[in-house]
Amino acid sequence: MVRATKGLLISCDPTVKTIILQMDDERANKLIVHDLDDDHVMIDRDMLDEVRARVEKQMEENTYNLQDRPDDGEKKRNGRFGTPGA
Repeated sequence: MVRATKGLLISCDPTVKTIILQMDDERANKLIVHDLDDDHVMIDRDMLDEVRARVEKQMEENTYNLQDRPDDGEKKRNGRFGTPGA
């Protein structure tokens, strides 16, 4: 007999899948319906907004932003490695 399961297929890279797997662990395995392969996972479709928000937050926290770099004047004042007088 064929068994159908409701869910939403997510195609992602391994980094994003790791975030989704962590979320599933935190929710007592109620997020992931099927872990298909390295790049695909089926999740409970009611959780899409929460997954999207968490992934965006994690990616934002772990992305280097050029605007966060010190300007040249600050580099000269703080030395080569950002420490005064170095």
